[in-house]
Amino acid sequence: MTITSQGNNASTSTEFRRQAARAAVRLRDTAVHVRHLVEARTPDPVLASARAGAGRAVTMARTNRTALTTAAGVLAAAVLARTARRARRARRQR
Repeated sequence: MTITSQGNNASTSTEFRRQAARAAVRLRDTAVHVRHLVEARTPDPVLASARAGAGRAVTMARTNRTALTTAAGVLAAAVLARTARRARRARRQR
């Protein structure tokens, strides 16, 4: 799949959307296929344990949305600050 640029017109945008939709469908199909393979090859006790753990994680995330959102924001800010600091250091060393 290649995306070619034909200028800034509506047909390019429409074609890009079609290609993105096709890619999303293929990705979804692949994910379903992988899920079936994992379910077929994983022993039942392990699969049940993983599902229970996932259920607990979802429940915890739903009950602590504010805390998780705050933690994600702090982490994102820390990553951005570190990236900016490294970029400044690199510019100074030139």
